[in-house]
Amino acid sequence: LYSKQFDKIYIGYTSNLNQRLYFHNQGITGWTAKYIPWELVHNKSFDTKLF
Repeated sequence: LYSKQFDKIYIGYTSNLNQRLYFHNQGITGWTAKYIPWELVHNKSFDTKLF
């Protein structure tokens, strides 16, 4: 995710991308609440959480 207004990048993982982006932009999550709004600039899908 990218916050253009604050020039911040956030990297994370989720099983529900649309819901997670919504939560970030509603200020529901911790650190990212300070840097609203967020936009999705890249995503990559994996079958499991194991790297």
